[in-house]
Amino acid sequence: MIAKPKMQHDLDLYFALLEKRLLLMRALAAELTESQAAVVEMDIKRVEQHTASQEQLCLQLRHTERDLNDCQLYLSSAGSGKNIIELSRLTLSSRQRLNALHADLWAAQSEVRQLGQVHAALLRRSQQSIKVLQNVFASYAATYAETHSLTGLEPAHVQPI
Repeated sequence: MIAKPKMQHDLDLYFALLEKRLLLMRALAAELTESQAAVVEMDIKRVEQHTASQEQLCLQLRHTERDLNDCQLYLSSAGSGKNIIELSRLTLSSRQRLNALHADLWAAQSEVRQLGQVHAALLRRSQQSIKVLQNVFASYAATYAETHSLTGLEPAHVQPI
């Protein structure tokens, strides 16, 4: 069945939303990858920047998901309650485009899921390392205290030459 012009416009909007979601997922994957390097290097400023970017991407993804759901509901209710995005009702090119987008989205989601798990493990490991360093510093704090506080003597002043 060939989609009517109005239906094709609605499908184009649906495809555009799917493509936007795909771009956002790929951008989130890139941010997670870059953020992992910042965590390993213990570059707090970069970690904060990447975290802020990740938050923005997640917010955009939530909005895109909402728009996609609204679009799906609209497309499902159009045409006497029949689902317009059913594969059997799409043109061959639309079916191919939809299948390709779904495959790309599945791959991007899998990558983000895996990168998110790795990132969470890196953060847990970094947190453990920081706790170990805090314990080491706490146990040697007296060793590195200023000499005058331990001996009661004032530090020697060096005269310039």
